[in-house]
Parts: sequence; C-alpha cells; structure tokens
Amino acid sequence: ILYHDGWFSLHRLFNDPMGMLFADPDIFERSIALERYYLVEISFWCSCLAFIMIETIRSDFYQMLFHHFVTISLMVGSFYLGYHRIGITVVFLHNISDVPLYFAKTLSYLADKYTWLKGPTNVAFAYFAISFYVMRLYVYPKTCVIPACKYAIEYKRPLRDCMLALFLVLLQCLHLLWASMIAKMVYHTLKDHDVL
Repeated sequence: ILYHDGWFSLHRLFNDPMGMLFADPDIFERSIALERYYLVEISFWCSCLAFIMIETIRSDFYQMLFHHFVTISLMVGSFYLGYHRIGITVVFLHNISDVPLYFAKTLSYLADKYTWLKGPTNVAFAYFAISFYVMRLYVYPKTCVIPACKYAIEYKRPLRDCMLALFLVLLQCLHLLWASMIAKMVYHTLKDHDVL
C-alpha cells in the first residue's frame, strides 16, 4: 500500500520526515487501499483491546490497556484529521517489531511444553529486542515524534497538531517503560541461563 501510494520512501523518511509527513501539497489525499488498510488496523487494535479484557491479567495489563487506548486514538484521530501519512508510518514502524514479538511469545508458550524450543525462543526474543530498541527508541522518535512536535510548534493549531504530538509522545513514554522491562528480562535470562 505504501509503495503504490508513491509518497512513502525510507530514504525520504530518514532525510526529510517533515516534508514527507506534513508538507507535500497532496498531503490530505488518500487512496481507497490506504483507507481500507486503516480500517483493518483499527479493527485489529480494537480486537487486541477486547482480547486483553478476557485473557489472563498480566503484570503489564494497565500499560497494555493504555497502549491500546493511545494506539486506537492515534489511528482514528490521524485518519479523521487527515494525518494518515504519519499514522500509517507509525503503524509501519511498529509492525516491524510487533511481528517478532508475537512470534517470540508463541514460541515461549510452546517452550513450556516442548523444552527443545527454549533456544529458538531466546533467539526470537533477541531479534524482537533488537528490532524494538532500533525501531521504537531511535527510528520512531527521529522520524515521527520530533517532526510532529516541530510541526505543532510551528503551526500552533492546538486541537489538531498538539494533540497528535501529545499522543505520539505518550506512545514514546510507553516505549521507554517497555524498553526498561525488556532490559530486565534480558538481564535475568542471561543471569539465570533460562528461557524468556
């Protein structure tokens, strides 16, 4: 979808995020495919929100609840306000580390029953941790949070731009919290020579 819409490129995302996300003259135009993809993503996050309400409550329940609220608000808000470029870019950057996360979680659940999966589980978790730190602690702030904050300061439209920047910053705060939790998990795993 991003490739066919023509406005997205990794080179431009890293070198001119303000221009790509906010300054193009056709910024408010969006394709039918992009609108459908947005609906799929919003539906997915709503289903995730419903799922955490019925699954076993874990130690990060409130962080996940807050994360899903912020994510759904960002998706709906960016779609409604015409900031679909930054919205879809945030989704793209997050999906890069979400896929290895879900794979590692699945292996972890299976490793309880099949002990031979402990090694692959640790490898999958290491891949997730590296992708998380790179994508969410470096790429996401550099390409989404900072440009959105600069844009909000420059154009001073509090209801639109400042709310977008605020929600992106809130999401980054969650990333920092989770980064510390991931670091603790890695430390304990290395210390105890156990499976994550």
